[in-house]
Amino acid sequence: MCAAVMYIEPTQIYMHTDFNDTEIRNASEHGDRWTKAVINAFANITTWNRVEVPNFAGQNQDQEISAIQHKSDFIRWEAIAKIGGIYMDWDVVPLRSLTPLLEAGFAFIGGRHYGGAREGGGINGTINNGVFLTKPNSTMARIVVREQHAGFDGKWEANLQSMTKIAERLVPIPNEVLILDRTAFAPTHWFKESTDPLFKPNEGNPSPVPQLINSTDPMELYDNAIANRRRRAQWEMDFSSTYMLHGFAMHEYYKYINPSTILSRTSNFGVATYDIVRHMVEQGYISGNEGDDRPES
Repeated sequence: MCAAVMYIEPTQIYMHTDFNDTEIRNASEHGDRWTKAVINAFANITTWNRVEVPNFAGQNQDQEISAIQHKSDFIRWEAIAKIGGIYMDWDVVPLRSLTPLLEAGFAFIGGRHYGGAREGGGINGTINNGVFLTKPNSTMARIVVREQHAGFDGKWEANLQSMTKIAERLVPIPNEVLILDRTAFAPTHWFKESTDPLFKPNEGNPSPVPQLINSTDPMELYDNAIANRRRRAQWEMDFSSTYMLHGFAMHEYYKYINPSTILSRTSNFGVATYDIVRHMVEQGYISGNEGDDRPES
């Protein structure tokens, strides 16, 4: 949320949930420190959007929607089609300003993702539905809402494949759809060979803090970026072309996702989110010394 406020400067944040007002108010007063921060830190621009969770889909509404992720697939489109905006799963972190995308003139912008070598291929190259941008009532959003129930067959990749086909068929129509490559929103995937290097701290010297220059000249900025890359740690990933980082499997690495570890710049996730957490310290949201205080799940 803080990254979104920092880089996107939203006029409104919508939280889509089936919790009621009493439950939300109780959590804001009695939840753990992070729950209370989520509810209260940006309360002036946060709207809690009550949603109904679907249980059945398919052409005859006889296909049970069992996975919570699939229920969420339906909810996100029905919610954002009406108001437009930037949809982000909870494990998506903006890393820089989205102004170039917001001003690109397209009604829908999405990015592809990759499921890793062990994924059967049904997901590779599909559009990541965990983060996307759409104008209100865009053609893309209207078609997805109209067709997603009939097209659902219970398979994990069903909504991804359907959404991707719709988007690709809209690409030839001017200003309707822009599809970005996987590094834009999903530079990593959800198998261990990708998630371990993203989240786990590395031994040895931390990554050096990049040197910043006061310039708007593209050549100077490029040369400075190259100089910083040459100074990087051996294990560092390159997020230069990443607007938003979808940190798949984040819930499996919570013990490494805390201010203290991130500010140590010993993990790739820490390198990616360092400026965000430093900003949070400067704004007084956190001290920066917080370690892992969550119980094992």
